Amino acid sequence: MGGILVLSSFYVYSLSSNYSLQLFYTRLKERAFIAANIYFEKDELSPKLYENIQKQFLHSLNKEDVVIYDSANRLITNDSKPLMSFSGSQVSKIREEKYLEFKAGDRQCVGIFYQDNQGNFVIIASAVDDLGIENVNHLKKILLLNFFLTIGVVVVTGRIVSNQLLNPVREIIQKVKKISATNLHLRLTERESKDELSELGSTFNQMLSRLEKVFESQKQFIHYASHELKTPLTTIMGKVEVVLNKSRSEEEYKKVLNVILAEAERLNKLTNGLFSLSKVNAEESSLMNEVVETNLLVKDVIADVGKLYENSRIDFSVSEENGEEKSFRVKGNQSLLYSAFYNIIENAVKFSNPEPVGVELRKTKGELIVLVTDKGIGIHREDFENIFKPFYRLQNALNYPGSGLGLSIAEQIVLKHRGTIRLHSTPGQGAQFEIRFVNNF
Repeated sequence: MGGILVLSSFYVYSLSSNYSLQLFYTRLKERAFIAANIYFEKDELSPKLYENIQKQFLHSLNKEDVVIYDSANRLITNDSKPLMSFSGSQVSKIREEKYLEFKAGDRQCVGIFYQDNQGNFVIIASAVDDLGIENVNHLKKILLLNFFLTIGVVVVTGRIVSNQLLNPVREIIQKVKKISATNLHLRLTERESKDELSELGSTFNQMLSRLEKVFESQKQFIHYASHELKTPLTTIMGKVEVVLNKSRSEEEYKKVLNVILAEAERLNKLTNGLFSLSKVNAEESSLMNEVVETNLLVKDVIADVGKLYENSRIDFSVSEENGEEKSFRVKGNQSLLYSAFYNIIENAVKFSNPEPVGVELRKTKGELIVLVTDKGIGIHREDFENIFKPFYRLQNALNYPGSGLGLSIAEQIVLKHRGTIRLHSTPGQGAQFEIRFVNNF
């Protein structure tokens, strides 16, 4: 700001100074021509008229002096001793260039080459531009005063404005300093105005929400892992300690090994489930742009579940709103969607077997709907909000194998794909899972 003001002031000063100087040179030029006309024509003028012209035009400038040189560079006129004398080289230069503006000491000078029937002459008019110098110096003072006043106003105003602008930033900094891994629930106060600071606060709050979700997921992961893995590990260690106390029969060893194998399989399912849960939370959005043919994917899932439950029956159907045969496409991650459909369909078959399970795909104008219907034990309404929690198991389902992770994983995958999953069930009459995806392709 200061540099710009200095440059602009210097520019104004230079223009004004040059203009004042050129104006004074112009006046001196006029004096030189008037002096020439009066001198060479004064024999044709009355003495009174000549005196008036001389008084009016030749003595109005400060310390004004006009001298005339003939072709031999000799001074030929001036009633008194000239205030300024010029060398022969200066006079010759004026005669050569015809017109010359120059400065001699504190005086401004204008020299002209004048041709008359009496000969060729050089006329030099000079004077001291006190008024112009005074005006320029006054302008310099004004510009200096304006510079310091403007800098002062800018500094004061800038400090006031910067405080007003930076106060919200300071508030944000103070609140951010208070946020740590132990209190990620804290949020910045979002401003009502739609400016950059408001957008910054909103963006930061969104980031905090994502971080809080990740931290909660990690805490749950550790909690679930330590809780669920403890039981099978304790069982395995206890069985091994028992058989190592003394020699056992072959039948007893086989029995213990079968228990260890069952617990190891349970551990394997638990670790796979926890890994899948972690993978869903960590999956990058950049990997969610695959084109997935859901009808083909569901068919693959049904085939794989059928291999696991050989006596099961899964009825698959497809229906579209307009009756046309089109692919059921969504944007997402194929491996995650496979895991979601597998967990839901496998869960339905497990509780419904040997009764048939229905899997239906519906295509409407704006949505893709997947319905999985079983004829199993059903779910009480009070359990609806808990059924998707990790490791939650129904009391009437404890006799069925499982870790309680499948539906939780499926729900998180569906939500990751901006879909919804709803449960419809009546105890003893089976359950229906309704999955909806917005038609995003």
